[in-house]
Amino acid sequence: MSLNFLKKLNGNCNGYFKGLLDSFADNPQNPKISWYPSSGDDFRNLIFLNKQYIDKNVAKPNSESYEEPDLHIYTD
Repeated sequence: MSLNFLKKLNGNCNGYFKGLLDSFADNPQNPKISWYPSSGDDFRNLIFLNKQYIDKNVAKPNSESYEEPDLHIYTD
């Protein structure tokens, strides 16, 4: 998902989401997004995608470092 798509999704709104999108202006790369397309009321990935959880339970020595998402999107 690109930053351009997120800006189009936001439209002309000037709320908190616009502020988040503007914070990526200095970074030429797209934001790291965790998208859960059919979450319903399941928010477990907030636990599983947490850096502390990854470091404690998933990460292996000498493996690539985990990068926490910049944005979590839940849709149903």
